[in-house]
Amino acid sequence: MMKTVMILAAGLASLVSASAGAQSIQTITFGNLPNGNPSVTSYTENGFTFAATAGSFSGTSGNGAPPPSVYTPTDSGTASVTNGGLFTFNSVALGNGAFSGTANFTISGFLDNALLYSFSQAVSPTQFNNYSNTGNTNTAINRLQFVVTGDGNIDNIAVAAVAPAVAAVPEPAMWGMMTLGMGAVGYALRRRKVAARVARAV
Repeated sequence: MMKTVMILAAGLASLVSASAGAQSIQTITFGNLPNGNPSVTSYTENGFTFAATAGSFSGTSGNGAPPPSVYTPTDSGTASVTNGGLFTFNSVALGNGAFSGTANFTISGFLDNALLYSFSQAVSPTQFNNYSNTGNTNTAINRLQFVVTGDGNIDNIAVAAVAPAVAAVPEPAMWGMMTLGMGAVGYALRRRKVAARVARAV
């Protein structure tokens, strides 16, 4: 009977189990920006939207990893990256297009209004480097925020959409095994009750 119960439990577990879909890294390269230095209020690429929420951002074909990239022409700006669902953030290229002064970046991951992680990075003049989201690349968020002060450039934002959990659908064979298992458990319990009554009668 114990073996039957274990089989039944395994079948039920497979019925309610859920698994997240595989993640595919997408990179926001800003490659579809028009030539020149266009103002960037909202830009969508590979299902992700980069949107300015404070200050201003512009595209530039003169700087990037490789160009184009977006930068803060007024030396300050805040922008968010979203995709309408959950995603993870892997890395980003940060630059400083000025010949003097430091560009400072604060990058934060949010799930709704809850801050899950945040880190800051200072970039020296004329530098452009790639920075990884060390320790948090598997943390699911629904909003990535960039706060920039100084002449800062952003490029190659590597993100990966997280597929929603999908409940597993049992195959016909599993349904049959579960039905047999429940029947066997019921039969065994009934036999126990009959045996108990006979034992009391004796």
